[in-house]
Amino acid sequence: MTQLQTLKLRTGEKNEALLETLLSNAREYILAHTRRVESDWLPVFDGIQLNIAAIDYNRLGGEGFASRKEGDISTVFADYPDSVAKTLNQYRLVKVI
Repeated sequence: MTQLQTLKLRTGEKNEALLETLLSNAREYILAHTRRVESDWLPVFDGIQLNIAAIDYNRLGGEGFASRKEGDISTVFADYPDSVAKTLNQYRLVKVI
């Protein structure tokens, strides 16, 4: 199953262009965070890419908000979970000056 198909199942979203954009943005985030290039993509990043894309999908419409309250429901928008950064940090390349 492709990343797109998996994300489609997770979200129930039918707009493939939107999902492809989310996957692409997640890929760019992972590569930037780990200081890698496309050819250095590791299979372990696939699951993280899906998680980031799903998080971003769930945040659609909340861009620019730090938090939101509707009646008794309060939502706080934070960065990605610590588990994402901790996992990616294991694969981060050292920057040479």
